[in-house]
Amino acid sequence: MKLDKNWELKADSYSWVLKFTREEEVDEKVKEGKKYVKTGKRVVKEITNSWYYGTLKQCFMKYLNESTKECSSIQGLTEKIDHIEQLAEKFPKMFVVDGKVTKL
Repeated sequence: MKLDKNWELKADSYSWVLKFTREEEVDEKVKEGKKYVKTGKRVVKEITNSWYYGTLKQCFMKYLNESTKECSSIQGLTEKIDHIEQLAEKFPKMFVVDGKVTKL
């Protein structure tokens, strides 16, 4: 489930997975022997981070903490919190057991 532009939520075998993805322009590197050498070109690379949680609440708390760091104003922060509250209201209390989503 896509939470916003960069964040995604998935159910794994025994947990919830929160995934952050962004694109970043980096220096291209090629392997020469045992070393990587910059080519002088800039390329766009997809950067991802994933976190695993036992409950949906823990997952949303991480999303709240990380996504609000991007806010540069009180209004932006308020809008982000409102967005997260709307997402949270859509879900009953759920958890993952043996790879299946279970509702309380």
